[in-house]
Amino acid sequence: MNLLIRICFTSFPLALRLDNFLRFILKFLTIFKPEAYVYLSESYRRHGRLEMAEKYISQGITSHPDHAGILAEYTTIAAIRGERARAVELWEAYFQNNRKTAPAEAYVRLSLAYRNLGNLDRAEDIARRGMDTSPSHVGLLIEHAEIATERKDWPEAAKRWKTVLEMSDDLVTERMNSHASARLKTAWAASSEHRATEQELISGLASGEFEFIDFGTSKGESIHYAMQFFNAKNGLGIDINEKKIQEAREKGYQAIQYDIHKLPDEKIVRFAILKEFLEHIPDKSDVFAFLRKACVISSDFVFIQQPYFDADGYLMKHGLKLYWSDWRGHPNRMTTLEFFLILNKLKNENLLRSFSIHVRNRIVWSDDFRIHPIDSPIDQHRYSPEKHPPKPRTMKLDSAVFEKTIAFINISGSDHYAPFKNIPYHETIYESWHTS
Repeated sequence: MNLLIRICFTSFPLALRLDNFLRFILKFLTIFKPEAYVYLSESYRRHGRLEMAEKYISQGITSHPDHAGILAEYTTIAAIRGERARAVELWEAYFQNNRKTAPAEAYVRLSLAYRNLGNLDRAEDIARRGMDTSPSHVGLLIEHAEIATERKDWPEAAKRWKTVLEMSDDLVTERMNSHASARLKTAWAASSEHRATEQELISGLASGEFEFIDFGTSKGESIHYAMQFFNAKNGLGIDINEKKIQEAREKGYQAIQYDIHKLPDEKIVRFAILKEFLEHIPDKSDVFAFLRKACVISSDFVFIQQPYFDADGYLMKHGLKLYWSDWRGHPNRMTTLEFFLILNKLKNENLLRSFSIHVRNRIVWSDDFRIHPIDSPIDQHRYSPEKHPPKPRTMKLDSAVFEKTIAFINISGSDHYAPFKNIPYHETIYESWHTS
């Protein structure tokens, strides 16, 4: 039945001109489905025929005064016409009759109606009442964040928009995510909170405010990665580049320009993430120190990801190279063996319980865009025949060549792979509990 209604009223704009047909179908469908009034009104409204939309939704509100969907469409039209007080009146009447059964969307609509009138206190009260019964309803969370935005309470607005962005991808549409990201950026740009002092953020670490630390956060992409793949809510990014820290903050992330070496040698976060970071460190002693620090401050685990460098010698023999192996910005081209040597040493110091090393995204043919001829210029990205020298020949790579090296480090002693269940990899190079 719903499919029939949608076909009649939303799929074919031509039907908007067939009023006799629509009236006949309406009489039939509204007997069984009051939603027909909504679909019909929406169809007219979206094609610019507000009078016809109002005509049919008025019939619906007369026949079904307590139908939330019909009321929502009716008050949408009222808002378009500037009749904002009327929208409040209708939704308040609805709540008088349906207080115990009102859906979350009804709270969103009543809050929005008050917000449109400029009564933000009442809007806040309505939104909070809705969240008491439906704390994970995305529409309510968005409305709650919009109220703080209109108040220009920027720290609170940033907090609320961040909550929206942390919702499951199954609940937040791409359009919602884009809107929330833009709002969050505005809030952070206006908020004094994003200018928190170094001492305030370090104090936050000591008090357990942050769930994880992102080493070398750059513009904050790895903070988002940690939230997505490790179900984390609140992380702190650390970097030495002030410009990148500012960009991360403008995206809504907590980030600070700070010396990682100065972090206290105690368990201050649940985990640390070193993603696309170690290859940029020129001093091998710093690499070891950063890995050691990550293990010392984390109570549960450490995650590492970097480009794959093990195949450099093999590819060079055939006049080829991976483009990331010839970057000025990658002075530390660590192989999986070098990872093993460092992590095994940390294990022997009892700083970790177990570790495993993995690789992802195998490259099979030399014509892959990630492979360049050996004489291609430095600091390149994907290969282009129009831009770069020709490759010697197309060949199948008979040695292991991958895109990423990954390390999982378990600190707590619980199931080694449990925290990393969402991280894809294609082959396992080493597991510390297997010595053969």
